[in-house]
Amino acid sequence: MDPSRTGYFEHTPTSIPILRKIDVIEVDEDAFATEMGPPTATDLVAGSPEYIFAAGDGIDVQINDLFQVDKPEQFKRTIDQSGKILLPIVGSIQAAGMSQTDLVAAITEKLRPIIRDPRVDVTILEGRAFTFMVDGEVR
Repeated sequence: MDPSRTGYFEHTPTSIPILRKIDVIEVDEDAFATEMGPPTATDLVAGSPEYIFAAGDGIDVQINDLFQVDKPEQFKRTIDQSGKILLPIVGSIQAAGMSQTDLVAAITEKLRPIIRDPRVDVTILEGRAFTFMVDGEVR
């Protein structure tokens, strides 16, 4: 015993087993194994081809004949946190939760009393709500 050390020290032999699994919730590799076959036609179909706008997305709205005949007006907008965009003459429009087709239709409807045959185009500049899902086994 060393008198320079204070406290109560007891030597306890330690043995550490070598584990095959780190945690009790781990399962065997074969637990998720499924029988795979060649891809079918339904595997190759995209789930949702149209992007749904969300807050924070950057979009470009082009409206023909708004201020001048045969002249397209272009407006770059970011969808605000309430899901709306503000356009001149048109006003505030709900954009979040809509597809590109739905948003074009909504802007066109607001323009009908102002322009005889409104032509509107909406392009996504920056999509913040893109989500990707990988399904299946990765080897």
